[in-house]
Amino acid sequence: KRKMKDLTALDVEHWYEGLRKHSNLTARTARDRVRELKLMLDYGVRHKFCSTNPAQAAMRSGLQRRPTKIVRTFSRDDIAALLAAAESRFPGQHERSYALLRIVVHLAAFCGLRWGEIFGLPMERVHLEERVIEVRHSITEWDELKGPKTAAGNRDVPLPAHIGAMLSDWIDRFYYPNERDLLFRVGTPEDPKMLSAPNFHTAHWRKLLTRAGLAC
Repeated sequence: KRKMKDLTALDVEHWYEGLRKHSNLTARTARDRVRELKLMLDYGVRHKFCSTNPAQAAMRSGLQRRPTKIVRTFSRDDIAALLAAAESRFPGQHERSYALLRIVVHLAAFCGLRWGEIFGLPMERVHLEERVIEVRHSITEWDELKGPKTAAGNRDVPLPAHIGAMLSDWIDRFYYPNERDLLFRVGTPEDPKMLSAPNFHTAHWRKLLTRAGLAC
Protein backbone atom coordinates (compact mmCIF):
# COMPACT_ATOMS: atom_id res chain seq x y z
CA LYS A 1 0.00 0.00 0.00
CA ARG A 2 3.07 2.24 -0.03
CA LYS A 3 4.65 3.77 -3.12
CA MET A 4 8.10 2.49 -3.91
CA LYS A 5 9.64 5.93 -3.61
CA ASP A 6 8.23 6.36 -0.07
CA LEU A 7 9.62 3.15 1.44
CA THR A 8 12.22 3.37 4.20
CA ALA A 9 14.65 0.84 5.63
CA LEU A 10 12.56 0.81 8.81
CA ASP A 11 9.47 -0.13 6.78
CA VAL A 12 11.37 -3.06 5.32
CA GLU A 13 12.61 -4.17 8.75
CA HIS A 14 9.05 -4.09 10.12
CA TRP A 15 7.84 -6.06 7.11
CA TYR A 16 10.55 -8.67 7.70
CA GLU A 17 9.58 -8.94 11.37
CA GLY A 18 5.92 -9.33 10.36
CA LEU A 19 6.81 -12.13 7.97
CA ARG A 20 8.59 -13.94 10.81
CA LYS A 21 5.95 -13.32 13.46
CA HIS A 22 2.60 -13.33 11.68
CA SER A 23 3.32 -15.47 8.60
CA ASN A 24 5.47 -17.97 10.50
CA LEU A 25 8.25 -17.85 7.91
CA THR A 26 11.73 -18.99 8.79
CA ALA A 27 14.47 -16.36 8.92
CA ARG A 28 15.87 -17.77 5.69
CA THR A 29 12.56 -17.56 3.79
CA ALA A 30 11.73 -14.10 5.16
CA ARG A 31 15.15 -12.86 4.13
CA ASP A 32 14.58 -14.30 0.65
CA ARG A 33 11.43 -12.16 0.42
CA VAL A 34 13.44 -9.07 1.36
CA ARG A 35 16.05 -10.02 -1.22
CA GLU A 36 13.32 -10.26 -3.89
CA LEU A 37 12.13 -6.79 -2.88
CA LYS A 38 15.71 -5.55 -3.13
CA LEU A 39 15.90 -6.79 -6.74
CA MET A 40 12.70 -4.91 -7.61
CA LEU A 41 14.02 -1.76 -5.98
CA ASP A 42 17.36 -2.15 -7.79
CA TYR A 43 15.34 -1.97 -11.00
CA GLY A 44 13.46 1.07 -9.67
CA VAL A 45 16.68 2.91 -8.82
CA ARG A 46 18.19 2.19 -12.24
CA HIS A 47 15.10 3.50 -13.99
CA LYS A 48 14.72 6.46 -11.62
CA PHE A 49 11.42 5.37 -10.08
CA CYS A 50 13.10 5.88 -6.69
CA SER A 51 16.38 7.32 -5.51
CA THR A 52 17.48 4.76 -2.90
CA ASN A 53 17.08 1.07 -2.13
CA PRO A 54 15.74 0.75 1.45
CA ALA A 55 15.71 -3.05 1.23
CA GLN A 56 19.46 -3.05 0.69
CA ALA A 57 19.92 -0.71 3.66
CA ALA A 58 17.72 -2.96 5.82
CA MET A 59 19.70 -6.05 4.90
CA ARG A 60 22.92 -4.29 5.84
CA SER A 61 21.48 -3.21 9.18
CA GLY A 62 21.28 -6.72 10.59
CA LEU A 63 18.43 -8.89 9.38
CA GLN A 64 19.21 -12.44 10.36
CA ARG A 65 21.68 -13.68 7.81
CA ARG A 66 22.30 -17.08 6.35
CA PRO A 67 25.73 -18.63 6.89
CA THR A 68 28.01 -17.56 4.07
CA LYS A 69 28.41 -20.34 1.55
CA ILE A 70 31.92 -21.41 0.63
CA VAL A 71 32.46 -20.86 -3.09
CA ARG A 72 33.47 -24.09 -4.73
CA THR A 73 36.45 -23.98 -7.07
CA PHE A 74 37.62 -26.54 -9.60
CA SER A 75 40.97 -28.28 -9.72
CA ARG A 76 42.81 -28.81 -13.00
CA ASP A 77 41.52 -32.38 -13.08
CA ASP A 78 37.96 -31.11 -12.53
CA ILE A 79 38.31 -28.67 -15.43
CA ALA A 80 39.70 -31.40 -17.65
CA ALA A 81 36.71 -33.59 -16.73
CA LEU A 82 34.27 -30.76 -17.56
CA LEU A 83 35.92 -30.10 -20.92
CA ALA A 84 35.83 -33.80 -21.76
CA ALA A 85 32.19 -34.10 -20.69
CA ALA A 86 31.23 -31.17 -22.92
CA GLU A 87 32.60 -32.85 -26.03
CA SER A 88 29.68 -35.19 -26.58
CA ARG A 89 25.97 -34.45 -26.85
CA PHE A 90 23.46 -35.53 -24.25
CA PRO A 91 20.72 -37.91 -25.43
CA GLY A 92 18.08 -35.82 -27.20
CA GLN A 93 20.15 -32.62 -26.98
CA HIS A 94 19.71 -30.28 -29.94
CA GLU A 95 22.86 -29.61 -31.93
CA ARG A 96 22.62 -25.88 -31.23
CA SER A 97 22.31 -26.42 -27.47
CA TYR A 98 25.30 -28.75 -27.58
CA ALA A 99 27.39 -26.15 -29.44
CA LEU A 100 26.32 -23.42 -27.01
CA LEU A 101 27.28 -25.39 -23.89
CA ARG A 102 30.61 -26.40 -25.39
CA ILE A 103 31.53 -22.79 -26.25
CA VAL A 104 30.45 -21.51 -22.83
CA VAL A 105 32.61 -24.08 -21.04
CA HIS A 106 35.64 -23.26 -23.20
CA LEU A 107 35.19 -19.48 -22.82
CA ALA A 108 35.03 -19.90 -19.05
CA ALA A 109 37.95 -22.33 -18.80
CA PHE A 110 40.40 -20.76 -21.25
CA CYS A 111 39.38 -17.08 -21.27
CA GLY A 112 38.16 -16.63 -17.71
CA LEU A 113 34.82 -15.12 -18.76
CA ARG A 114 31.91 -15.16 -16.32
CA TRP A 115 28.38 -16.22 -17.24
CA GLY A 116 27.11 -12.62 -17.56
CA GLU A 117 30.13 -11.62 -19.67
CA ILE A 118 29.61 -14.52 -22.05
CA PHE A 119 25.90 -13.91 -22.61
CA GLY A 120 26.45 -10.15 -22.79
CA LEU A 121 29.07 -10.51 -25.53
CA PRO A 122 28.22 -8.62 -28.76
CA MET A 123 29.65 -9.57 -32.17
CA GLU A 124 31.63 -6.34 -32.43
CA ARG A 125 33.69 -7.24 -29.36
CA VAL A 126 34.92 -10.54 -30.80
CA HIS A 127 37.88 -10.11 -33.15
CA LEU A 128 38.51 -13.48 -34.73
CA GLU A 129 41.42 -12.44 -36.94
CA GLU A 130 43.23 -10.60 -34.15
CA ARG A 131 42.21 -13.39 -31.71
CA VAL A 132 41.03 -11.00 -29.01
CA ILE A 133 37.79 -10.66 -27.04
CA GLU A 134 37.00 -7.22 -25.63
CA VAL A 135 35.11 -7.62 -22.36
CA ARG A 136 33.16 -4.42 -21.70
CA HIS A 137 29.75 -5.54 -20.41
CA SER A 138 27.87 -8.28 -18.65
CA ILE A 139 24.19 -9.06 -18.89
CA THR A 140 21.79 -8.71 -15.97
CA GLU A 141 18.88 -10.94 -15.03
CA TRP A 142 16.62 -8.31 -16.69
CA ASP A 143 18.44 -8.74 -20.01
CA GLU A 144 20.19 -5.39 -19.71
CA LEU A 145 23.86 -4.72 -20.39
CA LYS A 146 25.86 -3.17 -17.57
CA GLY A 147 29.45 -2.06 -17.25
CA PRO A 148 31.91 -3.66 -14.82
CA LYS A 149 32.00 -2.77 -11.13
CA THR A 150 35.67 -1.75 -11.40
CA ALA A 151 37.94 -0.53 -14.19
CA ALA A 152 39.75 -3.87 -14.09
CA GLY A 153 36.58 -5.50 -15.42
CA ASN A 154 37.23 -3.82 -18.78
CA ARG A 155 39.85 -6.06 -20.35
CA ASP A 156 41.05 -7.55 -23.61
CA VAL A 157 41.29 -11.33 -23.42
CA PRO A 158 43.45 -13.46 -25.75
CA LEU A 159 41.30 -15.79 -27.83
CA PRO A 160 42.74 -19.29 -28.31
CA ALA A 161 42.65 -20.47 -31.91
CA HIS A 162 40.39 -23.44 -31.17
CA ILE A 163 37.77 -21.21 -29.51
CA GLY A 164 38.01 -18.79 -32.43
CA ALA A 165 37.11 -21.70 -34.72
CA MET A 166 34.19 -22.65 -32.48
CA LEU A 167 32.91 -19.05 -32.49
CA SER A 168 33.26 -18.80 -36.26
CA ASP A 169 31.22 -21.98 -36.69
CA TRP A 170 28.62 -20.68 -34.20
CA ILE A 171 28.22 -17.41 -36.12
CA ASP A 172 27.89 -19.24 -39.45
CA ARG A 173 25.41 -21.86 -38.29
CA PHE A 174 23.63 -20.81 -35.11
CA TYR A 175 23.74 -17.05 -34.58
CA TYR A 176 20.32 -15.39 -34.23
CA PRO A 177 20.37 -11.78 -35.49
CA ASN A 178 19.16 -9.39 -32.80
CA GLU A 179 19.11 -5.64 -32.24
CA ARG A 180 22.15 -5.66 -29.94
CA ASP A 181 24.09 -8.25 -31.95
CA LEU A 182 24.56 -10.43 -28.87
CA LEU A 183 26.26 -13.68 -29.84
CA PHE A 184 24.32 -16.07 -27.67
CA ARG A 185 20.52 -15.96 -27.72
CA VAL A 186 17.92 -18.70 -27.42
CA GLY A 187 14.29 -18.86 -28.45
CA THR A 188 13.83 -18.72 -32.21
CA PRO A 189 15.48 -16.80 -35.07
CA GLU A 190 12.30 -14.72 -35.27
CA ASP A 191 12.16 -14.08 -31.51
CA PRO A 192 15.64 -14.38 -29.97
CA LYS A 193 15.71 -14.25 -26.19
CA MET A 194 18.07 -14.32 -23.25
CA LEU A 195 18.98 -17.61 -21.58
CA SER A 196 18.65 -16.87 -17.87
CA ALA A 197 21.25 -18.10 -15.40
CA PRO A 198 18.77 -20.41 -13.58
CA ASN A 199 17.63 -21.95 -16.87
CA PHE A 200 21.23 -22.41 -18.00
CA HIS A 201 22.03 -24.10 -14.68
CA THR A 202 19.05 -26.44 -14.89
CA ALA A 203 19.11 -27.27 -18.59
CA HIS A 204 22.86 -27.43 -19.14
CA TRP A 205 25.26 -26.93 -16.24
CA ARG A 206 23.81 -29.40 -13.74
CA LYS A 207 23.73 -32.16 -16.37
CA LEU A 208 27.31 -31.43 -17.33
CA LEU A 209 28.48 -31.60 -13.71
CA THR A 210 26.75 -34.96 -13.31
CA ARG A 211 28.33 -36.36 -16.45
CA ALA A 212 31.77 -35.11 -15.34
CA GLY A 213 31.32 -36.75 -11.94
CA LEU A 214 31.36 -33.38 -10.15
CA ALA A 215 27.74 -33.07 -9.02
CA CYS A 216 27.19 -32.74 -5.29
